[in-house]
Amino acid sequence: MKILLITGASSDLGCCYIKKYADRYDKIVGTYHSTPDALNELKAELGDKLITYSLDLNDEDAVAAFGEYLKENELLPQYYIHLAGQKSAMTRVHQQDIEKVKDDLETSVFSVMKLFGAIIPPMQKAKFGRIVFMLSSVTHTTVAFKTSYTVAKYALLGFMKSAAVELAASGITVNGVSPTMIDTRFIKGASPLALKKSIENSPLKRLATPEEIVCVIDGLLSDENSFMIGQNILVGGGSVI
Repeated sequence: MKILLITGASSDLGCCYIKKYADRYDKIVGTYHSTPDALNELKAELGDKLITYSLDLNDEDAVAAFGEYLKENELLPQYYIHLAGQKSAMTRVHQQDIEKVKDDLETSVFSVMKLFGAIIPPMQKAKFGRIVFMLSSVTHTTVAFKTSYTVAKYALLGFMKSAAVELAASGITVNGVSPTMIDTRFIKGASPLALKKSIENSPLKRLATPEEIVCVIDGLLSDENSFMIGQNILVGGGSVI
């Protein structure tokens, strides 16, 4: 049985991936934090194939309980997409809210480390796994006033590379996708200046669409993609060359 796990599945990217590629899997487990509406709409279409789960990735006990849920219900995945992350806020480097930084790290990195305890051993036993982390173009060209967000993404990048090297011998590929700004709900409330700058920096003069990102994710999840390991794939519309 081919099982896909998506943390942050209620995001525009998560829903877009499920809509386009649900037929690749027998079961899809999608987590959400506070807004299940989009997933509920998909569940109405997909039925029992899509399993939704309310999960606060900042709650260590909740993440541990979710790992047990996957084990007990025979839903441990061979494919995993980590999309969850905190919205980035514009803050000066000397005015950081340390609790916000901790929250960003918990959501983006520590939660994955905890989940790995449940999902990696079965992948190692099967000698197969495909894992993709949502990173960001800030790991290719850092921008000002995004310290907390950038720190979390670099930490996830470091974990991705470490995991990729360690797990390669077990037939598990771990890679990341780093898009520039995407036209999704996630950028609601973003600075108009930041949006304008992102568009101006792109030779295409527009933001990325979710469809343009999920096709890259799907390529990395392909069963045939067995030789790309530890890569941070930039999807930037030519803005970073």
